[in-house]
Amino acid sequence: MHDGIDIQWQESRPTIGETASCDDLHVFLYELVDKELTEADCAKLELHLAQCPDCAEMVAAETELRDVLKKCTTSPAPASLRSKIAQVIAETEFP
Repeated sequence: MHDGIDIQWQESRPTIGETASCDDLHVFLYELVDKELTEADCAKLELHLAQCPDCAEMVAAETELRDVLKKCTTSPAPASLRSKIAQVIAETEFP
């Protein structure tokens, strides 16, 4: 990611235990859909999804929404907007 943002997030980032729960899925939903998780964390969440229809439905809906949005956007956000977003994230205190 962006310099200090990734480091700050990694230091305060929650972790998935031995087995994933619905709460874990809610925390890591977007990272799962964006394929940004480690192989081990992805496997834990996939196992949970195989056993939890509600979470599986949530992931399917989010994946479908992401696919639709990707098809609708043809150009990247302007550099000035990306910079402002990165600045806001960098200034945000994560729990």
